[in-house]
Amino acid sequence: MKISERHTFERRLALFPVELDGKSQTMRAYTEWSDYPFVIPQQRFSPSRKSFLCGYRQLASKAVAKASSSTSGHDASYGADDIVETWWAAESGRKGEWLELDLGRQCRIEAVQPNFADDGVPLMRPAASPMVYAYHIEGSDDGITWTTFVDRSGNTEDDMPHELIMLDKPVKARYVRIVNDRDIEG
Repeated sequence: MKISERHTFERRLALFPVELDGKSQTMRAYTEWSDYPFVIPQQRFSPSRKSFLCGYRQLASKAVAKASSSTSGHDASYGADDIVETWWAAESGRKGEWLELDLGRQCRIEAVQPNFADDGVPLMRPAASPMVYAYHIEGSDDGITWTTFVDRSGNTEDDMPHELIMLDKPVKARYVRIVNDRDIEG
């Protein structure tokens, strides 16, 4: 998938279920809902006859967002706009920067997937120094009292800019906030 915001050849890998129509020998790719988690079948599968989706919905889409800070052109609303070419960026990479989303009502959260855009990071980093994120994700019913339900604050080596995190137990929350737990240098 072409993005080309930071570099002409910036891309993301996308997987799409495909089936071959036996009569016309026409190949059909199913790209609808392709940014949602889906099951990769272990046997022959017809996506036109059976859903491959996991049953999750995008709760953060168009959520009201606010942040500890923002840079010009990358305000908090871009943290939930569903456009891969835009993103929220804090003024600094300092510990404590956060993005908060108001889902509009209390929701059952079974998985989260933070997607980091590496704003301000040199395009060509030395292979010996991967971009590593340390953060935690909190939930709240009132936007005042927070409970951590994902803790990656101790991460020192895993470079996972688009990690899908399946929760052991679902969480109920109206507000979700991701908080940076380590100073990041560009």
